Amino acid sequence: MFFHTYLTDLIKSGDVVAALERIRNNQEINSCTYWEQYTPLHLAIETNQPSIVEALLDAHANVNAVTYHDTLTPLHIAARSADIRSIQALIRYNPNLNAKTYKEHDTALHIAVKHGFLAQADALLMAGAMVDLYNKNHDTALHIAAKQGDMQMITLLLYRGANCNLHNHDEQTPLFLALMAGHSQCVDLLAYNGATFGKSFDSIKKLQANYEQECKKNDALSEDNEILRLELTYKNMVIADLNKELKKLQQIFDNLPTAKAVGGPSPYRP
Repeated sequence: MFFHTYLTDLIKSGDVVAALERIRNNQEINSCTYWEQYTPLHLAIETNQPSIVEALLDAHANVNAVTYHDTLTPLHIAARSADIRSIQALIRYNPNLNAKTYKEHDTALHIAVKHGFLAQADALLMAGAMVDLYNKNHDTALHIAAKQGDMQMITLLLYRGANCNLHNHDEQTPLFLALMAGHSQCVDLLAYNGATFGKSFDSIKKLQANYEQECKKNDALSEDNEILRLELTYKNMVIADLNKELKKLQQIFDNLPTAKAVGGPSPYRP
């Protein structure tokens, strides 16, 4: 990373005393690194220096500054930090809680859930972060938690009002993702709270249709295309194995008990 200001150099090197003195003199508060456009606030959060974070915020550092790479805000970086103090400090200065990264379209909540940081996720939600926003794959925070099998996070998100029946780009609901990943307790928890599979099994039908098309292509190949034939044969073996697993999942699905449509999840206790 390229540094072209004294303050960013001081923060990166961990010279807290000199950095605080420069901040007190209101020097380079919103300066940026040359290439990635990290501000001192980004760097102080990333290097876990809470005293510098507080000083920068008091000096009116831009809480919504974005990096050149992936448009990360300070809140995005704080959401992936194990130290909750940065998120708590930023929230006091009214950041954009729902800003999305450029590449994955993740909000800070998506990032906190991906890292399994329960307290950070709850702090964001209590501050007003929207619980059901989609990322690039149309996954909500609940989709991610279900896929990871994070029972505590699922409980929190449901308690904070997450819709458990939204579909992602592959027409998959959180319940389907939990089932596919083998998280049986998460399946029970989601089903207990009224989750369904919705159109999730449409993705299986698409896979089966693709499998049949590949088989037809394989059969139509001439002997002159032996290498391509071998590649498709291997691909079809993989698809066939997956197809068998999907049929097993369909049987599990058919035998699942009816969801208990009760009045919401158990209260979350931080």
